[in-house]
Amino acid sequence: GALAIDLNENEIATASVPVTGGWQSWQVQELGEVFIPAGEHQLRLRITGSEFNITWMEFEKVGGVDDDLIVSGPLLTPNPVLVNETFTASVEARPRMGGVLEYQWNLSDGSGNTEWTLDPSIEASYSSPGFYTVFVRVREDGGSPEVASRRILVEQPTVEESPRQSSTIIIDADRNRVWTVNEDHGTVSMLDVENGEILMEIAVGARPRSLALDDAGRVWATSEGGDVITAIDAANGSIVRTVDVAYGSAPYGILSDPNRDVLYVSLSGVSEVIAIDGGSGAITDRLSVARHPRSLAMLHGVLYVAHFITSDHNNRVTALSTDPLAHDRTLVVPFDMSSDAENAGGGVPNYIGGIAVSPTGNSLWYPATKANVLRGTSLSGNDLNHENTVRTMVGHFDLVAGAEDPERRIDFDDSALAMSVTFGPSGSFAFVGILGNNRIDVIDTAANATLFRILNVGLAPDGMAIDPSGERLFVHAFNERQVSIFDISNIVSELQDIKDPIIVITTVAEEVLTPEVLLGKQIFYNAADPRMSMDHYISCASCHFQGGTDGQVWDFTGRGEGLRYSTELWGRSGTAHGRVHWSANFDEIQDFEHDIREAFLGAGFMSDEDFNVGTRNHPLGDPKAGLSEDLDALAAYVTSLDYEHLPRSPYREANGALSEAALRGRATFARMNCNYCHGGVHFTDSQLARAMLHDVGTIKDSSGGRLGGYLWGIDTPTLRGIWNKDVFLHDGSAASLEEVFIQGESNSVHGIVRSLESDDHQDLMTYLRSLDGNILDEPGHEPSQRRIIINTPGADAIISISPGHGEATDPGIEGNFPALSASLDYSFTFERIPMTEQ
Repeated sequence: GALAIDLNENEIATASVPVTGGWQSWQVQELGEVFIPAGEHQLRLRITGSEFNITWMEFEKVGGVDDDLIVSGPLLTPNPVLVNETFTASVEARPRMGGVLEYQWNLSDGSGNTEWTLDPSIEASYSSPGFYTVFVRVREDGGSPEVASRRILVEQPTVEESPRQSSTIIIDADRNRVWTVNEDHGTVSMLDVENGEILMEIAVGARPRSLALDDAGRVWATSEGGDVITAIDAANGSIVRTVDVAYGSAPYGILSDPNRDVLYVSLSGVSEVIAIDGGSGAITDRLSVARHPRSLAMLHGVLYVAHFITSDHNNRVTALSTDPLAHDRTLVVPFDMSSDAENAGGGVPNYIGGIAVSPTGNSLWYPATKANVLRGTSLSGNDLNHENTVRTMVGHFDLVAGAEDPERRIDFDDSALAMSVTFGPSGSFAFVGILGNNRIDVIDTAANATLFRILNVGLAPDGMAIDPSGERLFVHAFNERQVSIFDISNIVSELQDIKDPIIVITTVAEEVLTPEVLLGKQIFYNAADPRMSMDHYISCASCHFQGGTDGQVWDFTGRGEGLRYSTELWGRSGTAHGRVHWSANFDEIQDFEHDIREAFLGAGFMSDEDFNVGTRNHPLGDPKAGLSEDLDALAAYVTSLDYEHLPRSPYREANGALSEAALRGRATFARMNCNYCHGGVHFTDSQLARAMLHDVGTIKDSSGGRLGGYLWGIDTPTLRGIWNKDVFLHDGSAASLEEVFIQGESNSVHGIVRSLESDDHQDLMTYLRSLDGNILDEPGHEPSQRRIIINTPGADAIISISPGHGEATDPGIEGNFPALSASLDYSFTFERIPMTEQ
C-alpha cells in the first residue's frame, strides 16, 4: 500500500507500506522529518494505495519555531507549470528583531534541501508531471526556522488539436448551452446554462445514445432504436437533415472530425463504422469491425472504437485510420489476472464505456467492469462472492507503445459500473463516472490514483463534459433526468470532495415512464443502495445493462445451479414468456430478492419478517408481490422491457420485412414442427404454472442442478433476438447458431436439423436470425396444446414412442406426439418426473 500526509490540504510526506504477511502482522514505518509551522493546522492521513490496518501514529518534535518570525508564501509563478519549464518560488518574511533572514528550499522531488541563502526566491523546474510541495524554511540570524509550503502542479504539454469523444452530453460554449440525450423519451434536449432551464426537446428516434457538435454549428444525435442519425441546427433547434441507416444497424457512438466536415458513427447492430459527409448527409465510407462497437474517441486522424461486450477472455479497442476508413491496429484489453481479495480481483474487461484520449495525446483511457468468469465452485473451487463477482475499473493505453500496462489499472473498491471518462483541458485530471454509485472520481493522471470525489451528481451518471475554461464540470444523470454543474476551478488548491452542484437543470419537460417504472429503473441501476448489495459492488445492471446481457457465462454452481449464460431481459416483459432463468427457478420477478440477499449480500427490499413467512423464502414458494413497493417497482421496470426494447435484427430487409430466404426458412421451421417448443408469439412453450423443461441433449455435468436439486431439463428460450448473441445454449457451449444443432445425437430434437438439405438449412438459420420484436413472424399457429399425460400410478415409468407419427401404444398415454418432420421417423424416450417436482 501507500499513504500520504497532508498539512492544510498540502501534501507534506508520502510513504510506501510494505506487505507484512497478514492484517494483524505489524511493522513500524517511519516517514522521516516533515516541516510543520506553528499554529493550528489540519493534518490528514490519506491512503493512496491498497488498504491496510493502522494501529498507532506518533509525532516527535525535532526543532523549535520562533512564533514572532512572520512568513508569507511561498508564491509560485506560474502554477500549474509544465514539465521542464522554469518557475519562480518567492517568499515574504518579516524579521523579529531586524536581523538577517536566510532561506532554505525543498522541492520534494528527492533533491533534498538547498543551502541556506539570502535570496528570498528560487528558480527551479521539474522533470516529471504530478503534484509536488514546495517548502521554504526561513530563519533569522541562524535561529530556529519558520516553515511555509505550497502545492504546485506539474503538467505535461498538451497537443494543439483537442481530442474528441462520443458522449451523452455536449457543450455548445458559443451559445452557453448544453445538449443531452433522453433515452426513454426518444429526444434530445437543449439546455440554457445561464438560466438553468430547458429550452427545447427534440424528437430524434427511439433510444438516442450519443451526441456530437460539428464545426458548422450542427448537433448530431444517434438513435439506436430508430436506425437514424439526426442533424439539428444548434442555434434554433430545427432539424437540418436525417440520415437513415439500414434496419437493425443500431447507430450508437458519434463524433465529428476536427479537420474535415465528416461524422463517424459506430453501428453496433451490424458491427460497422461509417463516415457521413456533414454537408450532404451522404454515407461516404464504411468499415467492418469487431462485434458490439459503441463509444468513439479521436485524435490526429485516428479513430478509436470501444467494443462494449466481449465473448473472449480479452476485450479490445480498435484503432482506425480515417481517410479512408481502414484498420490501423487493435489495442488488446487483456484479462485482469489480479488475485481475488476483499479490495481487488480479476476478470474479463467487459462493458467498456465511454473512452477518451488525453489532451497530452499520449494515452487513451477506458472504463470497464471486470467479470470474474473464471471463478466459481465448479471452475476454480472458490465460490463467487459479492466482492469478487463483478468489479469495476479504469485502464489506459500508452498510445506511443500501443499497449496497456495492466499493473496501472485502477480498481475502484466498493464500486460498480464505471461507464464514462473525460479529461480537464490539461490532462492532469481524469474524471471517471461511477454510474452504479452515483459519483465522479477524480484521478491524478500522473500518480494514477484517486484524489477526491464529486458527489450528489444524480442517479446513474452516464456522461460528462468540461467547458473550455476547465472551470465547470457538467454531469448527465439519465435516471435522475438532470444535468448537474459543478465548480472545479479550485481543485488544484483544494483537492477535496465536492459535495454540491452550483446548478441543476432538468432535462425533460414531461416524464414518459410511470412513477413505478421510473422508480424501478432507478433501483435496477443503483448499487449504492445497501438494500441492493453489501459494499456497493453489484446491481441488476451489472449483468443486464440497458436490459440486455453482459454476454458472459457464469459458474453459478454455488447457487445450486451450474454454468449459465446471462439471459437478456429486453423483449421478455418480465414473466410474459413464463418462468425466469434457464432452469425456470423463479416464477415472479420479485424472486430476485433471493439473489439480492444471498449473492449480493444486500439487506433486501422486503422486511425479514415478510420474507420468512410461510414458503416465501423459497423462489417458488408463496408470492412476494405486493409486500414491498420498491421490489414491486423493480419488477414493474423489468416487465416494461417489452418487444419495443428488443434490438432490431439486421438480417431483415432494409424496411424491416422478412427476406425471401427468411420466408423459406419460416416454412421449414413450420414443416419441422419447431413451433411445438418454440411456438406462439414468444417462440417458447415456457409457462408460469409449472416448469416445462426439456433435455435436448445439451445437459452436461457442468450444467449443475436446479435450486440445489436435480436438473432434468432446460426451459425453452425464446428465439427472438437470437441473432444478437455471441454464444448459445444455457452454458454458452455453442459458439454459433449452427453449432447449436451439432450438439446431441443426429436423431435428437435439435440433431435432426442436420438432415436438412444445405439450402433449407441456410434458410432456416436466416429465419432464426431475422427474429426480433416484430410480432408477426411466428409461423402462424400457437404451440401445440397436445400433451403427453402419464397416468401410470406409483413408481416412475419410462415410456418410449416410435415412430413419431404413430398412435400412442401405451395405455398410460393420452394423445399423439406431434411429428417434428413429415419426412422422418425417429424414437423418443420420456422419463416421468414426479409431480411433486415443480
